[in-house]
Parts: sequence; structure tokens; C-alpha cells
Amino acid sequence: MDRMEEHQVKLLYGMLAMRRRNHVCGYSASLAMHRIAAREVRYENITERDASPNINSSLPAEVSQSLSNFTIHLMSPITTLYVGPKRVEFHAYEDTLCQLPFFQAALRGRFGEATEQVVTMPEDDPSHVSALIEFLYTGNYTCTYNPAVTPLQGGSPVEDLAQGLFHIAIHVIASKYGCTVLDAMAIRNFQPVVAELDSVGSLRLWQAAYAAGLRLPEQRAVFGGYCGGEGLVAWVKCLFGEYREEMERTMMEHPALACDLLRIAIVDG
Repeated sequence: MDRMEEHQVKLLYGMLAMRRRNHVCGYSASLAMHRIAAREVRYENITERDASPNINSSLPAEVSQSLSNFTIHLMSPITTLYVGPKRVEFHAYEDTLCQLPFFQAALRGRFGEATEQVVTMPEDDPSHVSALIEFLYTGNYTCTYNPAVTPLQGGSPVEDLAQGLFHIAIHVIASKYGCTVLDAMAIRNFQPVVAELDSVGSLRLWQAAYAAGLRLPEQRAVFGGYCGGEGLVAWVKCLFGEYREEMERTMMEHPALACDLLRIAIVDG
């Protein structure tokens, strides 16, 4: 074997060894991914399952006892929701909706919706109902907003205002339909948005918040540093000292907010 042939043989052996290493590494990586996936499996003891009226009752017992709650929800009837004055149409599983008392009463009570599997929500905004349904399915919601149609501007970041208004709206619809976890989540999401606005922008967003039922004194613990202690007092003093015209308008149009601001300035300041 001459040097050229010897070199080619060594090269082939090297390529073969590299291929074997890549295969082993690939197998190890695949095995690691499977192990991670195994750790993320959710375990559900069917003997400890609650006899909840929210679970699909049309299934035979021997079938329901072999399925996860998630699968049982997917086998429930489909409900149609007509939302807003334009009757925007949504579809959702009955079991998913019946996590909330309103839908439980409408779809499994003595109302007409129980037989028709149709619920009409003419007073609600489709984007807010969409967030409510998304939360029932996923445990979270998407903040959808349009800065171009945000009524609160006046020099403040319009995008932040739009996001803040959306979180307020989700707080309102969650309170309306008794979804307490979503309600708390919306308030938490509202906190960093209002904290990043300038003084007047924060005031205008709080005006909208008060119209939706939020209150500064009630939310101090929830809103943390921004609405607790010196940060809140300094903000209120700044409003009364530098934005008198805006504060006068607040007293006329939002007296509850103005009273709370005055109380904070006098008692805490």
C-alpha cells in the first residue's frame, strides 16, 4: 500500500468515526429531549377526580374514568356565542365555558341556551370575550390593541395607553363573569404599564380605570412600589403642583378619583 492509498484509508476511517460520533451525539440529544418531555408529563389520578358538574356527564362512567379531564372537555358539546351588537360568532366547548358560573347557569340550567347551545352577549366587546375564552383554554390572554383608535393621548405614549386600557377592559369582563384568576392577572398586567407613563398619562389611564371600577386605595398592595409609599405620594403632589388644569378637569369629570388623590396628598403626604 503506497502513501496515497494509506492516506485515503485513514481519511475513510476518520469519516466513519466522525459519523459514529455524530450518531451517538444525536441519539444522546434525542434521549435527553425524551427525558425532558417525560419530566413535563402531567399525572392525573382519576380516583381523586372531583365529581364536578362541569365534567361532561353524557359519557359512560367506564369511558370517563379512563380519560383525562382535558380529553373529556374536548368531547363536550360545542357552544356558539354571539358577541356584541354585530353578533360576532365564537365557538367553544361547553365544558370549557362552564368553568364560569354565568355559562354554567346558562348552558346547564333552565334557560333556553341549555337546549340550543347558543349564548348571546350583546353588551360585550368581541376582543374582550376572545381574551376571556383564550384564558379559559390556556390560562393566559393576548393583549390586542390598536393605538390608532386610543382615546387617551395628549403627549403620552399612545401604545402604553392602549395596552393599559385593554388590561382594564379584561379586568371588567373578568369581574362581570366571575373569573377571579383572570381578574387578578389583568390587574397585575396593568401595573407595569401605568407605572411607565408620565404623570399626566398615568392620570388619564387611572381615569379610565376608575370608570371600570378600579380604585387607588384598594389596589395599593397589588400595584406594589408604584402605588405604595413615597412613589404614589410624590406622583399625587406632582399632579397638584404642576398640572392644575388637568386636576381641575379630573375633579369635574372624575370626582371619585379626585377625592382619592386629595386623600393621599393630605393623609399620606
